[in-house]
Amino acid sequence: MEAAALYAFARARARPLICFAHVNNQMGQIDGDFEKGEANGAHDALNLLAATARAWRAPT
Repeated sequence: MEAAALYAFARARARPLICFAHVNNQMGQIDGDFEKGEANGAHDALNLLAATARAWRAPT
């Protein structure tokens, strides 16, 4: 629902938008279930966002 609102706002303003979703819930909380990475994947998500921002701002 939040992503849909962001996309509608971007369309109304004729502006580009990239929307990332970092979904996390109770799954994977049991030892040995699956590895989500450091800080439950938060560091990887922030690295992805930073790389995307650098690429978006880079001159073309």
